[in-house]
Amino acid sequence: MSSPIVPEIQDKEWKSPEEWLSQHREFLRLAEDKRIPLLFLGDSITQGWSGAGKKAWDAAFAPLGGVNFGIGGDEVQHVLWRVLNGEVDGLSPALVVLLIGTNNIGNAGHSGLDTAEGIKLLVNTLREKMPETAILLHKVFPRDQEAGTPFRREIAALNQSISSLKGEAGVTLIDVNHLFLEDDGTIAVSTMPDFLHLSMKSYHRWADVLLPEVRRLMS
Repeated sequence: MSSPIVPEIQDKEWKSPEEWLSQHREFLRLAEDKRIPLLFLGDSITQGWSGAGKKAWDAAFAPLGGVNFGIGGDEVQHVLWRVLNGEVDGLSPALVVLLIGTNNIGNAGHSGLDTAEGIKLLVNTLREKMPETAILLHKVFPRDQEAGTPFRREIAALNQSISSLKGEAGVTLIDVNHLFLEDDGTIAVSTMPDFLHLSMKSYHRWADVLLPEVRRLMS
């Protein structure tokens, strides 16, 4: 069984290792420029800035030189592998925006606490690779339509655990989960059509809250 603290290549039924490595090689090509001021790392929710979130991205983060290294299906250990295999080598962006972990719980069946340990290792690895770079770490977004589900409970445990990173040098923790929840804790179809991935409206909401923090940390 995979582990959030052991780096590995993604190998899922919906994405072959060859396809995943092709995306990784494209990121290596982009990283050759070395002049990336703002880097987003994550899974399909981050990758979605180039899909449902493209208009929000183009308005908010493209003008800041943002580059998106999100890959759908990635779990913590997959991003860790990418970081250890060249994607950030030689880079020193002002800021890395990181959101990862939901697939460990939803796909791999990892516990929230184990996933949190992987995130902590990933954050420390990023700090070692890019000591001058600030890290903006998101608490993992809610998923499932209803509150109180097993996935929701594991995400809550994960988010509680990574809260220990708050205040560490170079790390800022951000929680935007309220943007996606109704007053009763449910998630609306208009917010997350499949109760996991964001709608266009949700990307705009996220960008509105995220942009001021990104600007502050980049300055």
